Amino acid sequence: MDKRLPNLVDKLLVSYRDCGGINHIDGTNLPSKKANGRLTEDMLELLFPGFHAEACIHAKEVPALTLRTLTDLEFRLEREISKALQHRPVEGKTANQLTMDFLEALPEIRHILQTDVEATFQGDPAAQNTDEVMVAYPGIEA
Repeated sequence: MDKRLPNLVDKLLVSYRDCGGINHIDGTNLPSKKANGRLTEDMLELLFPGFHAEACIHAKEVPALTLRTLTDLEFRLEREISKALQHRPVEGKTANQLTMDFLEALPEIRHILQTDVEATFQGDPAAQNTDEVMVAYPGIEA
């Protein structure tokens, strides 16, 4: 280890104290940006199976994959929503209720996204097909 690093640590600690910009240390953290990014990627895979996965999936795997993904999403999403509720509660709602409300809306969200994909494809002469829109266009992820 370079002998300058401990001095650099001290300087960073002073900047943390003076400038802020760090998550609620010694308290409850806000939702994690990295965790929410991974949740978004996993939701895209759930909404458009096969388009965001690294491995090829087969039709017979879709039910089990969907259940596994939903189960994992429920746990992780509830954890992030719980963090948010500690900072800004929603009267009469728990993290579990909000999580399940959101997850239960996914089939309808999927239909809405499909109309967005179709509209983008129809409106962009450069788009080769709807598959390209789902994979390459940032509007779907947004």
